[in-house]
Amino acid sequence: MNLQPLMVRGVIRVCELEGCTFELERSDPGESIQDKYVLIPQDDAVAGEISARKGRHVAVRGYIHRGPSIYMRGNVLRVTEVLDAEEGEEPKTGDRA
Repeated sequence: MNLQPLMVRGVIRVCELEGCTFELERSDPGESIQDKYVLIPQDDAVAGEISARKGRHVAVRGYIHRGPSIYMRGNVLRVTEVLDAEEGEEPKTGDRA
């Protein structure tokens, strides 16, 4: 199975419904649709980045978890990188290496 990385932008929120988890709330401008992703860090360094940026607009890169999960509040995203929202902008045409 070849997993493609996904970049999602939104605000990191803390959910204390059952324990303490971090979620990314995403909504598209002009739409009333709001998505939630449960953020699962790949390691302690990424966990620290998620915690340090709670309440902020960020861009997170990771992989959607496929398979069973105990989380019922949204898709589970295995996070490999956390960036401030501006840093997560895609390069403009001609800027790509």
